[in-house]
Amino acid sequence: MVYTTLSAKLHSDKIAIFKEVNEKFKCVSDEAVNELNWSPWLDFNSENIRNVIESEGVYKIHAGMKILFIGSGQNLRESILICLSDPCRNKAKRFSYAITAASDEVQEQLVIEYRKKHNDKLPECMEN
Repeated sequence: MVYTTLSAKLHSDKIAIFKEVNEKFKCVSDEAVNELNWSPWLDFNSENIRNVIESEGVYKIHAGMKILFIGSGQNLRESILICLSDPCRNKAKRFSYAITAASDEVQEQLVIEYRKKHNDKLPECMEN
């Protein structure tokens, strides 16, 4: 009888944990991603990056009209500045960003959409 009660309690706890985790990591809807208010494409240099707001969001960088990286961060300015010191991402010519909450989830959705359009390939600087 004690075993049955303990088993029921463990099962109940597992369900509660699953619900909590599922709530935290809900997929961002396609509509939410499509409604992002992207900045214009800006030249990828420290001057333009230093003018980016210090807010949570997502960003894309490209060279030759080819997306190199899709990123996210709690502080967009810092996250994009880090790209300048990365050997792959520093090849970028332009970048665009959007302010959004749940930036990691939005980034994940943007990567999923990118892969759908590019035969399941990742952007060049995300292939590692």
